[in-house]
Amino acid sequence: MLSEEVTDLLQNSDFDDSSGEDGSENYVLIPTPRGGNLLMWRGYTYSEMTGKYICSAYKSRGCKARLKLDRDGKIVLVQGEHYHDPPNYFKTHSGNYVKLYK
Repeated sequence: MLSEEVTDLLQNSDFDDSSGEDGSENYVLIPTPRGGNLLMWRGYTYSEMTGKYICSAYKSRGCKARLKLDRDGKIVLVQGEHYHDPPNYFKTHSGNYVKLYK
């Protein structure tokens, strides 16, 4: 169970995954310890694999959701649905994302 303080911070987070002015949807790239990036879109995270992004729960939960970006970084393809809850991330005041575990 998350502490009341952490829950309050999550609810008041300034994460924005709304649509951009040009109709594209925003996403966030989260740096990983190994030098790569996770892509967070609509609260779910994706790992890059051969030019596509697959759900980060692919191995652990068998999730087959995936997406693809064009050369300009716009989402051009979304496939599959998530049948699990999104991971819990907290955005710090410095802009870093921290994954929260249950």
